Amino acid sequence: MGRKVTLATCSLNQWALDFDGNLQRILKSIEVSKSKGAKYRLGPELEICGYGCADHFYESDTLLHCFQVLKVLLESPETEDIICDVGMPVMHHNVRYNCRVLFLNKKILLIRPKMLLANYGNNREFRWFSPWTKPRCVEDYFLPRMIQDVTGQVTVPFGDAVLSTMDTCLGSEMCAELWNPRSPHVDMGLDGIEIFTNSSASYHELRKADQRVNLVRSATTKSGGIYLFANQKGCDGDRLYYDGCAMIAINGDIVAQGTQFSLDDVEVLTAILDLEDVRSYRGERCHPHMARVRMILAYLFAQLYLWAQGKPGGLLVLGSANVDESLTGYFTKYDCSSADINPIGGVSKMDLKSFLLYCSEHFQLSALKSIVAAPPTAELEPLTDGQVSQTDEADMGMTYSELSVIGKLRKISKCGPYSMFCKLIHSWRESCSPSQVAVKVKHFFKMYATNRHKMTTVTPSYHAESYSPDDNRFDLRPFLYNTRWSWQFQCIDAEQNRMETQPLLSESRKRDSVDYGSRYESESSSRSESKETSRLFDSVHVQEHDEDLYIQQAAVFIEDAVQYRSINHKVDLGSLTLYRWYYSRIYPRFRPEPWEPPCGLTEAIEIICLCIFTLDVVVKSYLIGWEEFRTNKWLIGYVLVIAVSVVDCMVSFSMLCGTTIRLRRLIRPFFLLQNSSLMKKTLKCIKRTLPEIASVILLLALHLCLFTMIGMLIFPKSEDSSKNGEWDAYFKNLPKSLSSLLVLLTTANNPDVMVPAYSLNRGYTIFFILFSVCGTYILMNLLTAIIYNQFRGYLLMSVQASILRRRLGIRAAFKVLCCPGQSYDDHPDDHVKRVRVDTVLQVMRRVQMASYYRQAVIKAAQEFRDGFIDGDAFQRLFNELDKEHIKEHPPKPEYSSLLLQSIQNVCSHYYLTVTGNVVALANVICICTILVMDSEKTVTERNDFYMEVINWVFIIYYLIEMMLKLVAFGWRGYLSYRNNIFDGFFTILLLILQVTIFVMFRITGPKSMPSQHGDISLWEMVRLVNMLIVFRFLRIIPEIKLMALVASTLVDLVKNLRAFAGILVVVYYVYAVIGIWLFQGAITPPDLSVANSSSENGTSNFTMECGSYEQLQYWPNNFDDFASSLVLLYDVMVVNNWQVFMDAYTRYTTEWSKVYFVSWWFTSSVMWVNLFVALILENFTYKYDKSHALSVSDVERRSYETTVQVMFRDQIQEPTLEDVENHLQCLPHLHLPRWSLQSHSP
Repeated sequence: MGRKVTLATCSLNQWALDFDGNLQRILKSIEVSKSKGAKYRLGPELEICGYGCADHFYESDTLLHCFQVLKVLLESPETEDIICDVGMPVMHHNVRYNCRVLFLNKKILLIRPKMLLANYGNNREFRWFSPWTKPRCVEDYFLPRMIQDVTGQVTVPFGDAVLSTMDTCLGSEMCAELWNPRSPHVDMGLDGIEIFTNSSASYHELRKADQRVNLVRSATTKSGGIYLFANQKGCDGDRLYYDGCAMIAINGDIVAQGTQFSLDDVEVLTAILDLEDVRSYRGERCHPHMARVRMILAYLFAQLYLWAQGKPGGLLVLGSANVDESLTGYFTKYDCSSADINPIGGVSKMDLKSFLLYCSEHFQLSALKSIVAAPPTAELEPLTDGQVSQTDEADMGMTYSELSVIGKLRKISKCGPYSMFCKLIHSWRESCSPSQVAVKVKHFFKMYATNRHKMTTVTPSYHAESYSPDDNRFDLRPFLYNTRWSWQFQCIDAEQNRMETQPLLSESRKRDSVDYGSRYESESSSRSESKETSRLFDSVHVQEHDEDLYIQQAAVFIEDAVQYRSINHKVDLGSLTLYRWYYSRIYPRFRPEPWEPPCGLTEAIEIICLCIFTLDVVVKSYLIGWEEFRTNKWLIGYVLVIAVSVVDCMVSFSMLCGTTIRLRRLIRPFFLLQNSSLMKKTLKCIKRTLPEIASVILLLALHLCLFTMIGMLIFPKSEDSSKNGEWDAYFKNLPKSLSSLLVLLTTANNPDVMVPAYSLNRGYTIFFILFSVCGTYILMNLLTAIIYNQFRGYLLMSVQASILRRRLGIRAAFKVLCCPGQSYDDHPDDHVKRVRVDTVLQVMRRVQMASYYRQAVIKAAQEFRDGFIDGDAFQRLFNELDKEHIKEHPPKPEYSSLLLQSIQNVCSHYYLTVTGNVVALANVICICTILVMDSEKTVTERNDFYMEVINWVFIIYYLIEMMLKLVAFGWRGYLSYRNNIFDGFFTILLLILQVTIFVMFRITGPKSMPSQHGDISLWEMVRLVNMLIVFRFLRIIPEIKLMALVASTLVDLVKNLRAFAGILVVVYYVYAVIGIWLFQGAITPPDLSVANSSSENGTSNFTMECGSYEQLQYWPNNFDDFASSLVLLYDVMVVNNWQVFMDAYTRYTTEWSKVYFVSWWFTSSVMWVNLFVALILENFTYKYDKSHALSVSDVERRSYETTVQVMFRDQIQEPTLEDVENHLQCLPHLHLPRWSLQSHSP
């Protein structure tokens, strides 16, 4: 069964500014389309107003009337249940666009502006319209009120987008876009779009209709698809004539075509098409069958050739498989293996290439060079962008030169897998690592063993080599092999591990050399010389540099690029060694202990830490140089903070720790901030954001003051004391009025602040409701949005700088590898600088980075068969850093027993996990049921026997499930799933606890009291087991896609948003220290006996007003120590009853304490928490979009690298090569020659 779709396109005789006639013709075409069963109708370009309006497009009336016609179309019953695609001009952001409007059932789906305008011949579209210059970008378009009333939509998508339905995906292009070399349908076809539409106003020229047909056919010939072409007809009030000729094509064939020069005002074409035809056209062919059919055709033509000429007999069919391909079985059985004779069947591929090159040079056959240069391919896959998409060497996993060496070792040297590996690790040591050699050897023998059956059909050939796939002639081999070669491959793995842990060859070469990039000692005596002269002097002596220095420099630059560090540092050998040690993972970081030791101990630790920080700043200053140090505000501040800390520490020593205010405590967070580049960027962004939101803060303050004055006027002191409740509690004076309404702004005292006035007159609620709506729901949310928007903009600027740092590091690495004395190449044709692949591999083995990224870069580098990499390709190598790491699970064990194989097949199925989840749910339901039944019973009244038996049953099932999964996946495969580790840990823990319960209370427990064993009761043990069972039920999280996504987002926040949380920790620390200084000991909890007595000797400050600090028993929330200070600050940040703390400290200290609490509320709750929540949403949205098309298993396998740089990568402009070169020339410690940018284009 296919997926049929009915589509309609039309040619309309539209006239400029004939809105009424144009509307009737559009409705007529829609009516005809629906009558033929079409679900989509396409019309010509600008069909509502007419294409030839010329300068009338400048008139606002034209745009207004177009929307009026669109309103009629939306309201018309004719447009129901069919997607209508109409054309009209649209003004967006004061820019006029030529647009298509797609709507369905009174809802506008998309407004698609024209991207490529026609401005040649008789076309003047640039005079009236602007092209849409944001590919794959969509913005919100605010609809006119008349359209909003019909559709109920305020905004609709506007931009370059496609429509995705349940059955297919549809993309639009317009007129001139089809004629452009980079037509939108090219990229859309590669992205899987199946239906392309083109609304055109193409006027008549001689032979132009044939060009249109060819273009439409070409659009779907290469990549397949359905193409609808609509065109205008008639003269449209000008001297041009539009000849119609709409058409529908599929997979390069025209299936419907309208008439040319038709006199009908409305002409509609419809076609019923099968989407499966498109998908099968695009799908992969059956390559083996294609190859065999090719051989059948060869035999057919061999017989028909002489028969057509009236001659008897037939021709011989020649085969094309060489000895290397035959040896590995890399050919299709009954294809080239079934020819009559194979002239090259016994010749190596490399010998064939050498022979062709010899012939091209000695017999002047230049065409043979292009044959040799072409990549070997079976030509069983279509071209991709004009290039070969399938090559023989990629399919075989090795080059023909490597295969030739392996074949000789196998046949001539009689090498098995292990001996071949031992020989190749020495002969290939310059190009391949031991692990890469092992992979190639294993792959060869697997192919050799798998394809032995093909040897029975090998075409007879001339034996030109001393080895051949014909075993019966040269040597005798088995016909069937065990393709796993388990013993032999284990020996290879053991030898590989030994070589990687104990290198066979290590050497160090020391030669006198100049430190590349460093300043010479004699430079001080020649400061008057220009920088260009110094660089020229460097380039003359650069050949004396040690090769190892360039490798070290390139490795450091790549590490800087990976970590987004600046490359502005010294690059001589000694400095690089110190630099790598400084940024290595073993660099110590000391943190003071959080307890209060005797006097002198913490000061001594602080002195040690300050010494380390001093060494830290000295090393940094030395590495970047004095000139850079003087311009680095963070390093200057670093020195000042260390100096102040040392002085303050000395003061504490001199006063025997008698000081309570220690300034160094307040500035300690600086050490945390300056060691995190992302935290510094975040702080800088926050600082830039504050001036931007000053206007909204001022408006909020004005709102608060205005309502405060109105409140004091509405609630004055009355002569009747019974009516003074509101005045006495909340509006007694100006500070109290301000604080009351400020708390109401956070809704913490709502409705308490309103109740006294509401009790007297319900009309007073209008005042409080207006204040809350304007302040809380409008201004506060507006402030949050502006904070996030401004901060996000500055954060993008910071991330842009990080991306530039990465590009600088990679470019610098490439340029130092291209220095004289290095292994590089100038391309003979265009003098492009290139680096040897071996040198790049040597650098990558030194770079400190994640192993899977290193392997990805190395693998990409090894794909350059010519052995050289140019600058652009070198840059693209490190695009692997932005790709996601996919976790691969070990292969399942292979069993010879049929029983174990059956168990493996059943237990590795997803249904076993589903069954386990159902059983876990049943266990939780049983626990819940028993808890509900025993909720009114005491511990001694409960009978835990039934619970114990139920738990035994379920735990035994959990244990069986775990054992079956171990059998199915093997222990390595089982542990490769985090869900299995979680499940297995709790299963083993539950089993241990349940056995302990059985031993303690059923075997060795006392007979008189079986529910008690020493201080431990049976109920406590059972309760612990039940809690673990409930916690184990969390195993269902990875099995539900959205739930797994949320859980992974939470884990990802801990890893990647630590810098943002770090700023909050710093703010917490600073406010806690200030709070201890200001309020330590301000509130003393009363003695309980005194508080509960009626004695008159009670504390004078002690009151029991309802809702007060004292009545709510908030005594533990104070500033007496650092821990309690953090808890109190958190309570204020949550804004629940935060006015209680502010009121208490106001009463116990001074009114000015409100400034402290209000500033903390604004900093934490308004600024940082809202910003942090916004970034959480950004993180989740990014991951949700990335995983939207993934299954549950894919979410489990895929590990997102959701760093801040990756989150905003799509919105960051990539730095140009010229910018990178300019920045490199500005670095004082790096003297590199400036290359011509034209010489580096691929």
